[in-house]
Amino acid sequence: MGVDSHLAPLLTELGAVVPGAGWYFETSSMDALDALADEAAARYARTIGQLARLAEGVRIP
Repeated sequence: MGVDSHLAPLLTELGAVVPGAGWYFETSSMDALDALADEAAARYARTIGQLARLAEGVRIP
């Protein structure tokens, strides 16, 4: 959980956009790791797509 509690706030403070929460899974779920990774990737892709659409409307002088 260090990603969400330590890294994300640091990156945000430095001006970065953090597109989603960290990805965690239980080791008992290792058999389903491919499916879990695909689901996480789809969530991140949706979030990044939304950010990209927002950024299209922003003009930086």
